[in-house]
Amino acid sequence: MSNSGKEADRFKALHEDFSRHHLRGLWQREGSSPPDLQPRLWSWQEVAPILDEALRTVRLPEDTDQRVIGLAAPGFSSRAVYVSFQLLNPGEKVPSHRHTPAQMRFIIQGTGAYTTSDGERMFMEAAIFLYNPIGVGMGRPTRARDQCTG
Repeated sequence: MSNSGKEADRFKALHEDFSRHHLRGLWQREGSSPPDLQPRLWSWQEVAPILDEALRTVRLPEDTDQRVIGLAAPGFSSRAVYVSFQLLNPGEKVPSHRHTPAQMRFIIQGTGAYTTSDGERMFMEAAIFLYNPIGVGMGRPTRARDQCTG
């Protein structure tokens, strides 16, 4: 970038516009420090009992429309990436909905539950990876024979 006074003023005005509209040019990384991310490992042995307690405590639909527990990494905040567990008890349903971003699911445990993607059934069985494209409607997971974690 040129440092001439006129161009510097234009960049300053542009960056102020960016700031007012929560935008940032890729070139604006200079001088900004990356977030202070801390490594974090979520051990299944530690997390599984807490997820089981959530299955017993949080009721669908009385308490919430979806029982989703997110992973909150210290120092990390992003609306672009969200990693979570969705928990279903046998027979529970989640209202049909759409996501602005694409959704990917890796099913950890469970049998019998399914969701729909654009009307097509996608079974939620252990060790299955499901992908739902941007803006495509998701159906209601239902008919789980046992608890489903994905």
